Amino acid sequence: MSDVLKFGQNGKNKSKFSEWLHYLTTSRGRFFSYKVMGAVSIGIPTFFASYQTFFIDYYLNFVRAYRNGLPLEVPEELESLVDKASDRVKLTVVEATYLKAFMISGFDIRTYGSVHSRYSGWIGLPLNYMYSTSQDIDRMNLKLRTEQIDWNSKYGELLEKSLVLTEDEKLFGILRSVLELRNYNHIHTTLVPGATIFALYSSARAINDRYNLFQIPRSGRMLVYTVLSFFAYGIYSFITDTIRISQVSSIDKALVELGTDVIESGIRFYEKLLRKNIAIRELSGKDLYSVKGNEYPGLLRFNVFPLTTRKLFLQTALQETKKKETEDAKTDCEDNISS
Repeated sequence: MSDVLKFGQNGKNKSKFSEWLHYLTTSRGRFFSYKVMGAVSIGIPTFFASYQTFFIDYYLNFVRAYRNGLPLEVPEELESLVDKASDRVKLTVVEATYLKAFMISGFDIRTYGSVHSRYSGWIGLPLNYMYSTSQDIDRMNLKLRTEQIDWNSKYGELLEKSLVLTEDEKLFGILRSVLELRNYNHIHTTLVPGATIFALYSSARAINDRYNLFQIPRSGRMLVYTVLSFFAYGIYSFITDTIRISQVSSIDKALVELGTDVIESGIRFYEKLLRKNIAIRELSGKDLYSVKGNEYPGLLRFNVFPLTTRKLFLQTALQETKKKETEDAKTDCEDNISS
């Protein structure tokens, strides 16, 4: 008896669902779906913008590093490095005013917001930026998620060495973050998803009207919508990845223009970053990073510039810079001899 009742309930639910799908094919239903998708297209950019602007304080409190229940203060040495970095990249007075730093958990430096926003651009400095020597590492409390680290192992020693950065290496990481906060990536990440969704819905609606797809079986329409969804995801990935890679390339070029000292510290910075990723991969036993220490991109994405490529770019730039300096010195010497 229970099976009969269960079958009847499923049939009733299926009937209601079919009626709802049929309603969406009517003129009123299509107008309703148009308003819903319009709201979604506006809501998604609003969501992405909110945690980088209006609600950024709540978001920062979530990623902030705490000690004894209180936010961890930024040491004066790191504050001075942030000021030095803002002077080095020649931020305007307004941009420098909106540049702020705070301590975060983890080992990777992060950026939030933008110096072009009145809600400020924030640099999240990882805990290892507070280390001056290996003795400063809190080995007892430092864990990989919930697992203890074997500091006496091969990769434990590698992790220990990679966590301690020199002042120049810390400055390079901060310089890179300041340049990231100077671009308009927050605008792109806000507008592109909403525009893609609205374009997807508009395309599906235009195809329905042109080819009268409401007259074919529902499975046929689902196939068309699925193909359009994959196509829209590809367009979204291509646009956002192209913008991101272009921004990363421009940041690296700007760092090269800051001088030989920045290039050399950048090479050491990426070398330690790669070693840190390799150590974490081996200690955790999980493929969090590639064998060479690069980060993995998303599904069918190219939104992450390999660290090995960024390091190689700096190495090539350093060779070209030194070659140019040698040629300039040789030319000056010849001019002095001739005169």
